[in-house]
Amino acid sequence: MGIRCREAPLTNDDAAQTRYDQHPLFGGPWSSCKRQFPSPPDMRKAWQEHGLEVETVSMVLLLALGAMVAVILVVRRSWRNKNLSLVSALTQNAPPIPVSISSLSFDSPVIDVGTPTAVGAGLWVINPKSSFPLTIYPASAETSHEIKALLADGGDRLKVAESLRSLMVTRALRCKEVDDYVARFRPKYVAAIETLKQASHEWSTASQLDREDLLQELRAKAVETLEMSPAAICDVPTLFECQPDFDKVRELFTRDEGQTIKLCKVYRRYAGNERKVYRLPADDRYRRPDLERLCDAGLAARGLEIAITDILNTLTLKDLRGVVADTNPPLLKRKAEAVQYAAALGGISERLAKTVVFRELFQLRPLPEDLSATMSELFSEPVMQTESFAHEAALLIAHTYTMGSYDLRDLNNSALLKFASGWKITAAEGSCPTCRKAAAKVYQKAARPRVPLHIGCRCDVEAKLK
Repeated sequence: MGIRCREAPLTNDDAAQTRYDQHPLFGGPWSSCKRQFPSPPDMRKAWQEHGLEVETVSMVLLLALGAMVAVILVVRRSWRNKNLSLVSALTQNAPPIPVSISSLSFDSPVIDVGTPTAVGAGLWVINPKSSFPLTIYPASAETSHEIKALLADGGDRLKVAESLRSLMVTRALRCKEVDDYVARFRPKYVAAIETLKQASHEWSTASQLDREDLLQELRAKAVETLEMSPAAICDVPTLFECQPDFDKVRELFTRDEGQTIKLCKVYRRYAGNERKVYRLPADDRYRRPDLERLCDAGLAARGLEIAITDILNTLTLKDLRGVVADTNPPLLKRKAEAVQYAAALGGISERLAKTVVFRELFQLRPLPEDLSATMSELFSEPVMQTESFAHEAALLIAHTYTMGSYDLRDLNNSALLKFASGWKITAAEGSCPTCRKAAAKVYQKAARPRVPLHIGCRCDVEAKLK
């Protein structure tokens, strides 16, 4: 049937040779290899002439390969153990190496910039060792140390700036370096705005609302014309356009130790719809304390102090149907109908108590007349401008203080000074022309530049190593 046993010898007849020549791997251009390498049929025939079977040869080859792998693994393990023993011997006899780890973050400088120093009547420099001293006025020794401690402790820059803003507003504090910057560049900013208005083909024909929109673009372009700008740190137009009245705001914020102002700010946060009922569960740790405080001051109602119709309006139509389901009600298709029907029932409070947690419900009361006047004063234009100006100034002070601390740290780095062959200022992306001009220079080793270059500067000094 044409079936050949595995033990039968293979013949090298013409047909087998033809199949070998036509093989896609060994035939064709590879056929010349037959002169140098025997064909598979020839190799098998040679093994059989020596009394070897194909299976036997394969087994021997596999055993030899396995033995080689085993030898390699043994040698590798022995070499590894020898190295580990050597390392262990060396470490046992080695003296202990002291290691100290210092953590530096953007918001926590570790260099002391000096003790606050008085430089005039009410003028206090809070960082006298820094390359950019900051002068707070009108201040006392206690206030200057309080500000220094706030800035030196670090933390989130925005939170630090907010705490500093609160101090500036309640104590009518200002920063001389911020005021000097505003006095120097505000006229240039205003002039640039007017020039841009005249050059605009839209301004003359634009409506009032369109002019307000267009003015936003002109402000940004005017800031770009300034040769020195902290635009990446604060809102420069706010600094230039606000007219702060710190004395008036301090008087307002210090009435009854500021308690009335705090209540008015909390009330303002939730004002807008006096009939709205807030459902605030016990785990709401942000809004619920605010409303509880207003309740204590008589500025908000809680639970059953709220009108029953307002409480019913917090429920869905489905919930309202469930509350009155056992009274054989008419078909209630609208929520207003369901509220009216439920409010007219006797004992509706007891019914609601089964599904509603009354302690979670809060509603603002109308603001008393005296507080209404305080509220109007609190959110008047002069006060709002003062708070906005103080916020931007606080951002500048916090940032400049930190950058000056970093510069002092690098200035005292002996290793950096030893291996430096020169210095270069690195300007951050979007820096002002003053910073870009300084960054284009190369400074000699003996003439290390100091940063920040101006209030709100983001530049750093980079060492050119030998």
